[in-house]
Amino acid sequence: MRYRRIGLVLIILFAVCFCLSGRQAEAASKPAKITSAKIVSGSTVVRAKVNGKVSGSDGNYYLVKINGLTGKPVCVLAESPKKSKLTFKLDTQDKVNVVSKFGIAVKKGKSLKLISNTKYVSNPQAAAENTQKYKLPPTKKGIHFAADTNLDSKHTLVNVNLNDLIAEEGEGTPYVYNGKTYYFNKTMQREVKMFVKRGVCVTLVVYMPWNSENQYLIYPTARQPRDDYWYMLNTLHNKSRETLEAAFCYLGEVFSQPDCLVSNWVLGNEVNSQKQWNHAGNLSFKKYVQAYVQAFKMLSDAVHAGWSNARVFVPLDNAWNIPISEVGWNGKTFLTEFAKVLKTEDSRTKWNLAYHSYSFPLPSAPYKKNQYVTKSAESPYITPQNLKYLTDYIKRKYGSSTRIILSEQGYMASMGERAQAASILYSYYIAEFNSMVDAYIMRCEHDDEWEVTQGYAMGLTGLNGKRRAAYKVYKYMDSEKSSVYAKKYRKTIGGDWKAAVPGYKASRFK
Repeated sequence: MRYRRIGLVLIILFAVCFCLSGRQAEAASKPAKITSAKIVSGSTVVRAKVNGKVSGSDGNYYLVKINGLTGKPVCVLAESPKKSKLTFKLDTQDKVNVVSKFGIAVKKGKSLKLISNTKYVSNPQAAAENTQKYKLPPTKKGIHFAADTNLDSKHTLVNVNLNDLIAEEGEGTPYVYNGKTYYFNKTMQREVKMFVKRGVCVTLVVYMPWNSENQYLIYPTARQPRDDYWYMLNTLHNKSRETLEAAFCYLGEVFSQPDCLVSNWVLGNEVNSQKQWNHAGNLSFKKYVQAYVQAFKMLSDAVHAGWSNARVFVPLDNAWNIPISEVGWNGKTFLTEFAKVLKTEDSRTKWNLAYHSYSFPLPSAPYKKNQYVTKSAESPYITPQNLKYLTDYIKRKYGSSTRIILSEQGYMASMGERAQAASILYSYYIAEFNSMVDAYIMRCEHDDEWEVTQGYAMGLTGLNGKRRAAYKVYKYMDSEKSSVYAKKYRKTIGGDWKAAVPGYKASRFK
């Protein structure tokens, strides 16, 4: 038995070495190597070396754009006579030269044959005109589309529907990308300027609902029309990729202006829950993550080419460890795979987490104990009650520079106004005293009519315009009057704020 085990170990070691040597041989078999791709003095400079002379249909080597999902050349960006050392200089005014994945190719008839490794620009932020520092407001308090100035919100969240952004040819604002003119509508610019003028930090969500005319932008396996679905972006096909890159670069330029500044960018909604919120049909988990990473990388490079210090976030729901195979995957599984694939694609690209810290079950108070919300990073659900274990996990595994915003949460008025108000105060304190969290953004100021029909009355005011108890709690919870409401709702949450909220200090609000 002992010798059999030794033999088995040797076989496994041989197989591992064979696989590694095979990969190394495959990498070494490419005759060209891109050694650097970086922005220098307003130009993208790509340098490469070629061993020997690689035969092709003509006497040139070509710098090509690569489809990151298929690995195949898309188009020629520049050319050079054949020589052992190549240097290409590209104009960063056309953002295709900033966000592309590069390769070296030769022509074989009408096709392009890749002969090198591939590489992204290492410093897309060097193309940005806006290099101001990222600044947080004095409070973490925020709400979706913060229209009510009386509430003193300093964070807000707005949505950009790609179907609203993309205009008919000849209409809207012309934008040239990779030599082609696209047309875009002025979506959310007036609103963002209004918020920035008030000192509000803006988070913008880019999403794709169904539109038959733009369905080419939806991943092929997901093209099932539903009014209540958001869809996975089509990062497989070149036409769609070019349109998305152009749209993201346009948004990155528009919302990088100091008076029209988006600080936080979120791609999609609750992307681990793919059936409804990032629908991809029957796409396998690994292919799903790979496709999402491609879109995330596009958006990240595009917005950083506008403002060097913008932040880009991946959004998850509160199902952290619970199996949800019928609608998607749990958040921890998705995030682990996402981080791994993104690091492989480009280790320099940073990501942050936009978390939705709803209660579980949804129509319940977040301070109520239940078996699905435990004091562990292995908890089935992460809600405000055990948020510390999520943030500790992120800090330990990915570092404190990976920032977290609580970009959506709301609590039901159906629990009673007192419970709703206490839930908001409790969850805000949880965020306020957690150093990994930069923003706490409530779902809505007013009840949403459709959500109310589903039983989700989460507004600070009702459909009739009447203010609930939650209105004053939200308004004053980050002010000197915070202690008044802490005292009022202390018994509701269990009697002791210090015991309920890690790090709680009443002096914070004095």
